[in-house]
This record gives sequence, C-alpha cells and structure tokens, in this order.
Amino acid sequence: MKISIDQAVKDMFEPLAYSAAYNKTIDRVRKALQEECDKVSEETDSELQAIGIVLSKYGKLEDACRFAGVDEETIKQLMDDEAIVTHRLIRKTFKRNRRYIILISLFSALTASGVISLAVTKFHPLYIALTLACAGLGVYFWFRRSAYESTVSYSVLYPIKSYKYLTKLSDRYIKRTLDMIFVCFGLGTVQILFAMILWFYSNSKASEIVESVYSNVGILVLCVFILMESVLCKNTLDRYTFITDKAEYRKHATFIVIGSAVFWCVVFGLVILCLNLNIYMVIPYAIAGVLYIIAFFVYIFVFRKRITHKNIIVKKRAIVFVSVLAVLFTLYQVMQVDTWTTQRYINTVSMVPHHENTITYDETSGVYTIKMDTERDFRILQLTDIHLGASTLSARQDKKALDAVYKLIDHTRPDLVVVTGDMSFPLGVMSFSFNNSAPVEQFASFMRNIGIPWAFTYGNHDTEFIASDSAAEIDSIYQSLSYKRSGTLLYPYTQPPITGRNNQYIKIENPDGSINQVLYLIDSNSYTGEGINVYDYIHDDQVDWYEQQVKNINASEGHIVSSMAFFHIPLQQYKTAYELYEQGSDEVIYHFGSNDEELINKICCSDYPSKFFDTAKRLGSTKAMFCGHDHYNNMSL
Repeated sequence: MKISIDQAVKDMFEPLAYSAAYNKTIDRVRKALQEECDKVSEETDSELQAIGIVLSKYGKLEDACRFAGVDEETIKQLMDDEAIVTHRLIRKTFKRNRRYIILISLFSALTASGVISLAVTKFHPLYIALTLACAGLGVYFWFRRSAYESTVSYSVLYPIKSYKYLTKLSDRYIKRTLDMIFVCFGLGTVQILFAMILWFYSNSKASEIVESVYSNVGILVLCVFILMESVLCKNTLDRYTFITDKAEYRKHATFIVIGSAVFWCVVFGLVILCLNLNIYMVIPYAIAGVLYIIAFFVYIFVFRKRITHKNIIVKKRAIVFVSVLAVLFTLYQVMQVDTWTTQRYINTVSMVPHHENTITYDETSGVYTIKMDTERDFRILQLTDIHLGASTLSARQDKKALDAVYKLIDHTRPDLVVVTGDMSFPLGVMSFSFNNSAPVEQFASFMRNIGIPWAFTYGNHDTEFIASDSAAEIDSIYQSLSYKRSGTLLYPYTQPPITGRNNQYIKIENPDGSINQVLYLIDSNSYTGEGINVYDYIHDDQVDWYEQQVKNINASEGHIVSSMAFFHIPLQQYKTAYELYEQGSDEVIYHFGSNDEELINKICCSDYPSKFFDTAKRLGSTKAMFCGHDHYNNMSL
C-alpha cells in the first residue's frame, strides 16, 4: 500500500520543476496522504479501495497540497514554470565555473609547492619567479571567476533533469572532499614519520631531512589540489540551496578534521613514548595506520550516507582503471627500491689470488697508474653487459651472473678487470627494477671481496631516463666507492670536460717505470634522443681528447706507446669488418669467437660515424679495441 501511495505522489510531482520547496513539500504530501489512507483502510475491507478513495478526493496536486496544509504561496511557486532555466544553461554555467576552479586550485597548489621549494633551495631566483607567477595566475583566475559569478542568475526552479544532474555532482564533491581530508591527514603523517625516522635513526642533518621529505611531497600537493577543487565546486553547488543540508555537511567535515588531528596527535605522543622505551617507532605507527584506514572505511559505509543521496556507486570501469593505476604506481615504487637479495651470496665470495701491483692516483689529471711487481705479461679480463637487475624477481639471474663472473676471474687470475658497460639493467618490465644504483653498489661490494682492481665504462642502460638515479647521481656513487675507499675500483675523481659520463685512461708500467701499455676507457654515450634505440657514438671532442693524450704520452716517452681502447657501443667499423668476414674477404683477419646475434642487425652500432677509428689508425698507438652491447657476439676480427 505504501508503494502505491509513493508512486501516486511521484506522478503528481513529476511534471513540476524542482525548487527549494520541492523536497519539503513532496515529503509533506506523501506523509499526509499515507496517514489518511491508513485511517480509511480501517473503515473499509480492502486496502486498495482505501487508496482509491483517498486519491479520488486528493488526486490533483493542488488538492493534495492543500490537504497537507501547504500554503497557497508555496503551491503557486510549485505550479509556476516561468522561472525555469534550461538544463543546457545550468550545465554550461557549472562547467565554466569548474574550469576557473581547476585553474585556481592548480596554481594555488603550484604556489604552495613553490613556497616549499624556496624553503629547500634557500630562495633561488628561478623558484621565486615561478612561485610569484603561479600566485599571480591563481589570483587572476579567482577574480575572473568572481566576475563571472556576478553575471549568473541562480533561479529557484530547475528542470527534473537538472536536479538529478546537480544532485549527482553534489554527491561527488561531498564524497571527494571528505575522503581527501582523510587522505591528506594520512599522507601528511607519513611525511612526518619519514622525517622522524631520518632524524632519530640516520644522523642526517636538518637540511638533508628537509630535502628528503621535499622529494616526496608531490603526491601530497596533488591531494591538496584535489581537495581544494572539490571544496570550491561544492561551494558553487551550494548556491543551488535545495540540494544538500549544508549544516550537516559542515558537521561531518569538522568532525573528520578534528577527529583526524586528535588521533594523529595521540599517535605521535605514543611514538615519542616508544622512542623513550627503545621501541622502533614504525611499529606503533603501522598499527595506527591500520586503525585509521579501518576508521576511514567505517565512515564511508556507515556515516557518509547520511549526507548523500547515493553513498556508494559501483562503477566497474572506474574500479578497474583505478586498480590498474594503483598497481602500476605500486610496482613503480617497488621497482625503485634497493633490494639486496644477492648480498648473502656476495658475502660468501672470497678473495682470488693475484699479483699485488702498486696503484697510484694523480689528483690533478685523474689518471691511475698500475706498476707491475715483476717482468711478466699483464693480464686483463674484459666483462660486459652483466645486466644486474637488483630486484627480487631478478635475484636468481643476478646470482647466476655474479657466479659466472667469479668463475671467470678465479680461472683467469687477471691483474685488472674492465667492465665495458651495462652493469645495471633498470628497464622495469625486463628486470623488474628501475633501480640503477643498487647494481653498482652490489658489484663494487662483490669486487671488493675478490680484491682485484677493476675499471668501468658506461653503457646505454646504466643511466636510462626511467632509472631511479640520474647520471650525476650514479657518478657520485662511483666516486664514493672508488679506490680511496674500496681499494679496487679505479674510477677517477677528476674527469676531463668533454662529452660523456666518464672518460679516462690508465697507465700500466713495467717494474723499471717505463710505460708498458695505456688503457683508454671512453664513453660511447647512450642514445641521441632522436627516437627509440637510436644509439649515440664517440663524439669529436672525445676523439680530440684521446689524440692529445696519445701525443702527450708519446712525447714524454720518446716513442709510440702501445695502447688499447675500451667502450660499450661498437663503432661502424665493427659492422664493416663483420660484413667483409661473411663475404670471405681477405681484408679481415679472424682470431676467435662467433657472432650468434639473432637480431636483424648482427652488429648494433650507431647510425652516426665516429672519427675515432680513423684517428686511432693514423696515430698508430692503439692496437686493439674492446666493446660490449651485442650480447651474443664474442668474435674477434
């Protein structure tokens, strides 16, 4: 019976426009007719008959409203359709308002980020200019919005379609605002905890802590942007006063803000107490985080429905989209983390017996000199493309690679190991890692245990653009692990001002001090930036530097000193030599090995010619060149 009365009332009000009095009136009429129907049903034998009697008396909207005690002025407003605005105009008005709001929120968030940047960078002129520009644009769009608002007439009557549209928007921004308050408090406390961990456990300076926190502040700034946009959009919708109970909405927002603030203040008090009790602070914080997340979902499913028309709306596409983004974001974060899964194996590696040569370093030139202890052959082991992923999923492959390297070193007992690039492999989907610093640290630890000196040239993967650490950061790591600390890595602290991430040469001296050999380690660079896998080459300024060093050494020794060159990406002459070899030409001499590459290009050299080979041939010093890059090619021609 109740369903029938509800349907009858809905049918009466269906043709009307929605106004501030609409909801209150329809509820009043529904209640009055229901009570009357209940009375009549006691005097009749049929409930359906009672409904018919009531509707025969009050089936018209005006009669039903008068019976319910609605005043004539309200009835007149309900029946008046002259003030109705079009649905198209309402949508247009709100969308334009929202465009201004997005710009205001965006530039406000960027201004806040700029202020934080100024605190970190100590008022860098560029950040000052950008911050002021963002603040100015935010103020500009605020006044533009205010000027537009003054021209908008918010009618009290709206089409049914518009009411449903505005109600849906109101629900969206209420939920988004309240949810983001929760999220901002949660993320803010994570940043505070991170700073506390650095302060109490890492002995970091205050400036270092500020920089570390600032590097992760982007996600919090994004949340503040979403929160501000939601609040402003909700305020705009409040102009349509009949949609939500603004007082109840403010109560919910105030409760969440105060409740979250009090909760986290108590948590931080407990964390400080745990510090005094020598309990690791992450433990109470983790428990508090779980409780906070539970409280968040309890609020969503139990309390939020009191101020929304539709509290939970299941959108399969949105759920899938958000889930995929969450998984990708989580994977990206995980793949940047240092994982030391091979460290147990590295710790078991023992020193390999070898000749104890004397190694010196020239601080000015950045040149290492290895002086042999006796008259003998100096043995060099070239390794290349080790491709350490340093992730959990690559652990098995990493261990196999390091084990193979150890067996090679133990078998050959070299005086020096030269790695010609691509020690790390931060390509995500292939190595499940974007981290390119852990492989460096792990291999340095591995070689330190072995005890044999080693040197390194960069490859195209070592500082990929998607890697966690930049070329400058990796250079800093290599220097921190170099000879002064490790006693094995011959990485220069001083490098020539030419193209490349590192260019150096190492002198091998005989026991009498004469130069036996010079090893040129040259960066063949990575990519040109002109497309996918468009490989770079050894640039002219690098070749000029190489030529000058050869001439200087020859002049100081009084004769042409023999040398060898090491780099990663093959020169075009490698391709020429291989093609001649396949044709059976007598212009090339085969020494050993095979080329088992299955790619179209058996030799993956750069498309750009380098003058390095011709220069080396003209100078007559370099007798051999060693490279990497092609994984299944160990041919010597």
